[in-house]
Amino acid sequence: DSKADKHGERLSQKNIYANPMDYKMCVWTALGVYISLNATSLAQSERLFIGKKVKDGTAAYKYNEQILGLVHSKQNEIQQQMNFSRFNAYGLRKGAATHAVTGTTSGPSIPSIARRGEWSLGNVLDVYWHFGNVGDQYLGRILAGLDPNDPHFGTLPPHWTLANPLSNENVARALQILYGPIISSYEEGNKGEAPIGLLLRCMACMVYHST
Repeated sequence: DSKADKHGERLSQKNIYANPMDYKMCVWTALGVYISLNATSLAQSERLFIGKKVKDGTAAYKYNEQILGLVHSKQNEIQQQMNFSRFNAYGLRKGAATHAVTGTTSGPSIPSIARRGEWSLGNVLDVYWHFGNVGDQYLGRILAGLDPNDPHFGTLPPHWTLANPLSNENVARALQILYGPIISSYEEGNKGEAPIGLLLRCMACMVYHST
């Protein structure tokens, strides 16, 4: 949700892209690792960052604390750029927007950035300037760390070249090793179809970047 939309009623979809050139900027690789490490708990809930019986807001606080823990050893370097007391995860959304508009001479449109960040453009423009897939797709690639001036900007994500990846014994076994508890929870319960496509995409990125 956002400050102006507490219940998330006006949220738009987000196009999320892989970065085959830099694993540190590849959200699919990060997601694959996170899901694998938390497969047991995620088998009980489809909410990625908030577990059962956990109050909303707790996950955001925990995430913020973990980010601060990662950079605490770099406090001296950070203080050369900004006041360390103001360094927090709340700035990630604003930082991404800043990168989108200033990180390239071919920046995406302001409405696309505003919609991505769930910011209002004002009562009038919110009515007439709606979310658009094309603008968000371009923005999504920039936020993935891809350079719009590079010929590889439109590159495909790491993927399996098999029509049915699960027909390969090694792929099927690896999927069970990484995400077995999640897959089993769908097979044994009434949760619908398991997100095999998403898990295969994550695993493909993990395998690609592991080499």
